[in-house]
This record gives sequence, C-alpha cells and structure tokens, in this order.
Amino acid sequence: MKFFNIFSKKQEEAKELSLEEKIELLRKTVEANKESVLQKANSNCSKILNTSKELRNVIKTLRTKDVPEKTAKGSREVKNRFCKVALEQLDSLLKEKEFRDVNEIKNLLEETEKTILGLGGLTQKQMAHIRFFFEDDIKVISRKTKGIDSIIRETRSLIRPALDHNKIQNHLEKINRFEAEKKEKVNHLEEINNKVMASEKSLKEIEEINPNLNGTDNIQNQIKEAESEAKQLELDIISYLSLGKLLRKYKYTASVEDSLIDMYISEPSQALLEDNELKIIGFLKEALRINQDSKLESDTKRIEAVREIIENAHVLRNKRKSFIEKKKEIEALKIEMEKTLEPLREKRRQIETKKNSLENEINELKKKHLNIGNEIEALEKEILNTKQSIQAIIETRNKI
Repeated sequence: MKFFNIFSKKQEEAKELSLEEKIELLRKTVEANKESVLQKANSNCSKILNTSKELRNVIKTLRTKDVPEKTAKGSREVKNRFCKVALEQLDSLLKEKEFRDVNEIKNLLEETEKTILGLGGLTQKQMAHIRFFFEDDIKVISRKTKGIDSIIRETRSLIRPALDHNKIQNHLEKINRFEAEKKEKVNHLEEINNKVMASEKSLKEIEEINPNLNGTDNIQNQIKEAESEAKQLELDIISYLSLGKLLRKYKYTASVEDSLIDMYISEPSQALLEDNELKIIGFLKEALRINQDSKLESDTKRIEAVREIIENAHVLRNKRKSFIEKKKEIEALKIEMEKTLEPLREKRRQIETKKNSLENEINELKKKHLNIGNEIEALEKEILNTKQSIQAIIETRNKI
C-alpha cells in the first residue's frame, strides 16, 4: 500500500513511513490547505443553502397548484401533505448558520443530507401519485435535490482530510489520557507492592516472637523442683502410713463410721493434710487395744510400726508440716508464675491481634493489586484499540 496516495506526496518520499510520520504528514497537509479548504467549503455551503432556498420556492409554487381531475382527490391530499412537511423541513434547514470550522460544515452536510433524503416524508408509491399530475414540478425538485447531493459529496471529500485529522487528534488525546491514567495506576500498584512486602516482613517478624519463653524459665524450674520434692514427701507419707489393712479391720470390728478413716485407707497423704488434730493417733491406739483381743493384725513388725507412729507423733506432725509447706510453696510459685505470665499472655494477645490485622491488610492489598492489574490491562486494550482506530483512518484514506 502506497502512502503517497493519501497526501499527494511522491512515492519515493512516502515509503516505509511510521504511523507517527503519516499523522504528521496529514497534519501538514491539512494546515497547508486549511484556508483554501475552508474558503471552498464555505462557498459550497452557501450553494447548498441557496439551492435549498430555490427548492423551497419550487415547493411553494407546487403547493398552490391544484389537480384538475375531480377523481384525483387522494393525489391532491398527498401533494399538499408533501409540500407542508417539505417546507417545514427546509425552513428548519435554512435557519441562520455559521461555518467557522470543518465540524460546523460537517454538521450542515449531515443535516442537509438527512433533509433531502426524507424530503416530504412520502413513500415511493405516494410520490408516483404526485408525479403523475405534477411531473414537471417533480423533475425540478429532483434536479435541485441531486444538485444539493452533488455539492454535499464534493464538500465531504474536500473536508475529509481535516475531519480525519481531527478524529486522529481526538484519538491521540484519548491515548494520552489513558497513558496518564495507566501511569498513575502503575505507580499505585508499585505502592501496593511495597506495602505488601512491608506487611509480610512485619508478619514474619511477629511470627518469630515467642513471649511465653521469656522470663518464666526460672519459675518453671522452681515449680518442677518443688513438685518433685512434694511427690517424695507424699510417697514417704504413703509408705509411713501404710495402714490400710489394719484400719479396714478396725473399722469393721469396732463398727466405726468416719470419713477420715476411709481417706487414710485410700489416700493417706491427703488424709494427713486434712487431719489437723492427728486423729489418726487415736484411731491407731484404739486399733491396738482391740488387736489384743481380736487379733486385727498378726504381723509383729506391722504392730511395732504402728506403736512407733503412736510413740513418735511428732515425726508424723513434722511430715505433715513439711508436706503442707511444700504445697504452699508450690501454690506461691504458681501465683508468681501467673503474675509473670499474664503480661506475656497480654503481649501474645496483642501479637495475635496485630498478626490478624496484618493478614487482613495483606489480603485486602492483594485484592486491590488484582483489581488495579485488571484496570491496567483494560487500559492497555483501550490504548491498543485506539491506535488501531487511528491506523484504520490512515489505511482508509490510502484507499481513497
């Protein structure tokens, strides 16, 4: 395809021109011919309006004519309606107009063409009625409309380069707007990327924080040590008060109902904690007394162990005291542990809140990222389509 056909340039000067160069050639051509084109186009517009006035006068004359045959009433009515509508159309067309630029000239051409094509608003069949009786008038009308149509086509061809140039300029302005909007969105996209990276970094740092391990190791070790000592004391008490068999026989033989005895049988260490007055000594004395008659316990070593407990009540009292103190020590350490852990738990709650906030922020940013990416893609398509529209204008001109 030879670009020189478009702008009346020599072939060798127009080979392998870029789209931008072709647009520039068109601009120069339009600028160079602007005054002469406007002058000629204005002259043509005046011809169109003058011919339209002549056409109006012809139709006014037609309106005054009658159909001689009495049987042609229908044709008369069609003719009158045609004249009425056509004159209204032409009166509207012939209102004062200005032709300062090619766009105003283009508007006149379009309005005139629309008026001529729909002049009178009749169908072909209805026009045939009028032509039968007013053939000479219709021929004049037809000649005037064809003359107007010829001037319209000539003027259109005359202003086409300028109109095409205006279209291209509008497209270029649109592209510039799209490019500016795209640049703004790309910058926004970069900002979002930076925010996502910063938020993900903060999230990673937060996930590496473990406040539960800070400041509690020493207390935890003390609690473990105290619980181990308490366990040893408990085992010692259980071993020292291994009197279940004797106490069960005593309870059955003496028909004694006391929950403390039941506790000493099943949980001696817990029973000793509950036994503030060391009632167990009294139970054991009574059991030994009954044993003399009923032989509750035949194992002499066990009997001796029971006597030792009775005779050394202070030993049992000291075991109880040590066990209670160790329990209190553990409880105090746990309270201290709770006091230490509470601010750490609060810190953990704050961390979790911040973590959730960052995760939500990241998700929202990624959604925005996706939406803006889609908007940029849409803008790129608009830019491409607009450039293709410009190319189409250039190629169409090349075929003229």
